[in-house]
Amino acid sequence: MLIQFFYALKERFKIKQRVQVLGLLTIVLTLTFLKSNGLINFDELKGKDILIA
Repeated sequence: MLIQFFYALKERFKIKQRVQVLGLLTIVLTLTFLKSNGLINFDELKGKDILIA
């Protein structure tokens, strides 16, 4: 990511595709770091068992 950032800085953010990829990469890595266990906590969604075999 840092390499892409330096390339974008060198080109003064003129190439739109590089800026989009850098933004998407930043979002994905940030979400992966902050929500490493997932966005949905399935332990909180467990309810009372209705059918037990």
